[in-house]
Amino acid sequence: MPAIADYRALLVARVAELLPAAAVLDRADALDADDAGRLPLAVFIVDGDLAPLESLGGSVLLQSGLGAPRRVRQQWQVLLQVRPGPAQPEPLVPLAALIEGLAGWTPPTRAADLIEWLGATPDDAPGGLARYRLLLSIDLTW
Repeated sequence: MPAIADYRALLVARVAELLPAAAVLDRADALDADDAGRLPLAVFIVDGDLAPLESLGGSVLLQSGLGAPRRVRQQWQVLLQVRPGPAQPEPLVPLAALIEGLAGWTPPTRAADLIEWLGATPDDAPGGLARYRLLLSIDLTW
C-alpha cells in the first residue's frame, strides 16, 4: 500500500483532472507569493495534521502485532486561487468543481479510505485575487 505521503500525488492528480487549466502546486510553491499571485488559476495542496483514529470509547486503536492495519486521520488543505479576468470563470465555478470532485472521492488505489469535505472558507488575498481554503479529512488504513 502507498505511504501516507503518497496522498499528495493522488490529490495533485485528482485536482489536475478536475481543473485542467489550473496550475497545481504544493506548499513550497505557495511560499513564493509574487510568482503565485501572477497565475490566473492555481490550486495549492498543503498537508496538515495527522492523528491516530480513536475507537468509540476514546482509546487509541493500537497495532496488534506485525502486519496489523493501522488507522489514522490526515487533514489536507486545498487552496484555490483565482485572478478574476475575462478569461477566467467566476471563482465559485472552480470552487464548486473542487468540492464536487473531492467530497466523497476515493482514489481507485485506496478504496478503503474515506475522504470527507469539512468546509470551504474565503481567504484574504492581495491584489484582487479570489482565494478559498478547502479542508479535507482523510481516514487512512495501511
